[in-house]
Amino acid sequence: LKHYYGSLAPAHQIKNLEEYIKFQIGIFLKKKKIAGQLHSRKQTLSELEKLKLLTEKSYREYKKYLNDIIDIAWGVKNKSRPSPPKEQMQEDSSVRGKILRKKKEYYKKRILTGNIIVSTPGYSIGKRKGRIVIKYKRKVIKEIAASKVEHVAITTGGVNLSSNFIKLCVERKIPVDFFNFKGEPLAKLFLYSLPDTETAIAQLKAFQNNKSYYIAESIVEGKINNQINLLKYYLKYRKKTAPAFTELCFNSINKIENILSNISKIEKSGDLNLYRQRLMASEGHASSIYWDVIKVLLEDDVEFTGRVRKGATDVVNNALNYGYSMLYPRIWQALIQAGLNPMISYLHKEQENKPTLVFDLIEEFRHPIVDRTIFAIFPKGTKLYLADGYLTTSSKQTIIREILERLKTETRFRRHRMTYEDIIFHQAKSLSAYLIGKKRSYKPFVWRY
Repeated sequence: LKHYYGSLAPAHQIKNLEEYIKFQIGIFLKKKKIAGQLHSRKQTLSELEKLKLLTEKSYREYKKYLNDIIDIAWGVKNKSRPSPPKEQMQEDSSVRGKILRKKKEYYKKRILTGNIIVSTPGYSIGKRKGRIVIKYKRKVIKEIAASKVEHVAITTGGVNLSSNFIKLCVERKIPVDFFNFKGEPLAKLFLYSLPDTETAIAQLKAFQNNKSYYIAESIVEGKINNQINLLKYYLKYRKKTAPAFTELCFNSINKIENILSNISKIEKSGDLNLYRQRLMASEGHASSIYWDVIKVLLEDDVEFTGRVRKGATDVVNNALNYGYSMLYPRIWQALIQAGLNPMISYLHKEQENKPTLVFDLIEEFRHPIVDRTIFAIFPKGTKLYLADGYLTTSSKQTIIREILERLKTETRFRRHRMTYEDIIFHQAKSLSAYLIGKKRSYKPFVWRY
């Protein structure tokens, strides 16, 4: 840290940065304590004594710094510490802004170097002494330390993967996803595991104890809330420059909010399939209004006549479908890690050999991750192209890069900052915890614009 931030700010700002770090460590430990992973102040303090600070301190100052962290973690208010003056708060804000910008630059660089995307036949990927070696027609193109690789995407046929490379990815939990030329997920490589027995039984019991109704309702409410919030986001930035769009958007938000308010009133009659149909009808009505606004939003940048899921011939729908396909493998992996059976679902009806629980959970993330990303591409002047009705290789690479960056972006989530990718895994664990009785409710992810 000293070397990283040493040139970032003068000494007095470094001191403010230390206070910010103290608070963040305290919040991190507080989460651990709530999760039952910290048992005593003394033990935690002993572990903290390994911490090295940015500035030199006396023994007494150092111990006070560590005890302040413990107080934050244990929820003890420090009455002796006065509120900082306004000038100091402004300086703190300036430092935090610089840190966030540095983090964003770091994440962008990591996305470019840590994600291997193979979209051209003829490549081969192997392993050499802890490094991943990429060759094209037997010539080494690139070598990357395995510790820096976060994700591998194979979007074409004719690519050779060595068994040593596959073993390395499994051992290091590096996800490897395979897509067909349409961008549809074909397979995912991850460590072999079976659903947790207790969780799988709880998934089935949910059809008897009415948790299935509550989960389906929560997911639809989360999806509609995210549609509303994304429209509010666009309304916020266009209300002064686009009066016609503003009026349409405002009226549409009111209509969708009315639909949302009636979701909880849908009768839970004891027939889950009938309840699903009614839920999906409300969701479909809200989506129809949402996409009508998006048509107007994009009309100055690209042609878009409406949402088409299968057989799309326009660039926007192809881009959206490709973006959604990138979420499926991650959500599947999150469900497996949470001990859930992806074939047992609540909003979508079960289908043979289909991971319908993946279809359930993805609804919470379509709009804040994919829609927000794809709609931002066109106003930037970036062009996406189709060839024979499908996205070109360069267009796919653009979408993959932008979606990966979005997944690594931090957002405010229940009083904390988390990446969208981490939130996906958090939601899968929350669903599992609700099913087995460790949580009293399941709260969907609702994006804050």
